[in-house]
Amino acid sequence: MDDALTMTALYNERCSGRFDELDRLHRELDAAVHRAYGWPSAMTDQAILAALLALNQERAGQEARGDIRFLRPAYQQDRVKPAGRARAVETLRPQIRDIRPLPEAPEELAAEVLDVLRLEGGPLSLGELSSRFAGPNGRRKTDRVEQMLAILAAVGSIQRTGQEWFSPRRH
Repeated sequence: MDDALTMTALYNERCSGRFDELDRLHRELDAAVHRAYGWPSAMTDQAILAALLALNQERAGQEARGDIRFLRPAYQQDRVKPAGRARAVETLRPQIRDIRPLPEAPEELAAEVLDVLRLEGGPLSLGELSSRFAGPNGRRKTDRVEQMLAILAAVGSIQRTGQEWFSPRRH
């Protein structure tokens, strides 16, 4: 083990080609965070900081008015004494409509198709699903997505209802 390889050094080297897997995972994590916040996939660091600051200020204003939203009420309600009435809320993921690149590798395409269906929370037609990927909505893209849907259905990862596809919730 290289004692000089700290986390900072590792992240500084991640784009050098020595740590391709770490760089790939880092880009996947960035994309997942962008989707979770409903942000466009291409944001500058400054735009991300501005968006986070705006969210923080909005939440601080809500809390100052006594509007505290517990995401885990059983854990939080005894630890926070709000000035107003606190309430539990369900976290609803925003409808994520950002356009993703259409991966060439089949395993990456499978992961992206599953991710889109799971995030949607409901059935999508082939056309709706295909439109979530970059590129012209032509026959090649539609055929690739349709072929992947057939494979995912054959292995039980997704299901079809009429002309729409969905990913069942796993318990």
